[in-house]
Amino acid sequence: MGRMSLSRLSFSRASLPPLLSSCLCILTPGGLSGCGWATNNGSVLGFASFTSENSAGTTGIGNAQFNSNPEKGNSLAQSFQLSSENKLGRVSLKLGVSGNTSTLANHTLTLTIEKSRSSLEAYPNGSAFDANATLTLPISQLQTSAQYVTFVLPAQVTLDKDTVYWIRLEASYPVPSNSFVTWAGYSGDSVNGYSQGTALYETIGGTWTNNLLGTFTDLTFVLEN
Repeated sequence: MGRMSLSRLSFSRASLPPLLSSCLCILTPGGLSGCGWATNNGSVLGFASFTSENSAGTTGIGNAQFNSNPEKGNSLAQSFQLSSENKLGRVSLKLGVSGNTSTLANHTLTLTIEKSRSSLEAYPNGSAFDANATLTLPISQLQTSAQYVTFVLPAQVTLDKDTVYWIRLEASYPVPSNSFVTWAGYSGDSVNGYSQGTALYETIGGTWTNNLLGTFTDLTFVLEN
């Protein structure tokens, strides 16, 4: 799978690079720090989103203590579908860090937007569907407490309607790990979950499953132009 290194970080609107440059922005409860995008009570207004969360749904990438089962690999993914075609330029995920942050300091997170492997194999196919649908950031830029982190793609990509896409987040640190990145989500019932997708994790053996997540688990995301 292709990788694109994070070439620039920006937390000041005055120094923000153009959209075609890579940058990272942090969403805080008071709004989006530095970038000036549309917010409403601290939440980004995107064309598609899922922002419900509870402690049961928050999941660590490669968490060695996850249900006392070390089978989790180094990727989490959330699927989504759109009812109409749209341009995607920014993806926001609520992320944090658990454990000893210094052990993760030299590692990275890579986001890719992927399609399903096939109509019968509903899991990420392993590569970005577009050369611009991937971005890598250093874990050292994350806060310990979960905040919305916005991945700004190097260029907008077109999302087709009625197509299953996956937001895949892959960590570079060895797994299982007692220190890990967390992705906030919701688990418990279908009523309050996201109806157009589901969460999966990749096992150390390379397969995808929701075995330890439960059937009704979804991970937070906001999609913007």
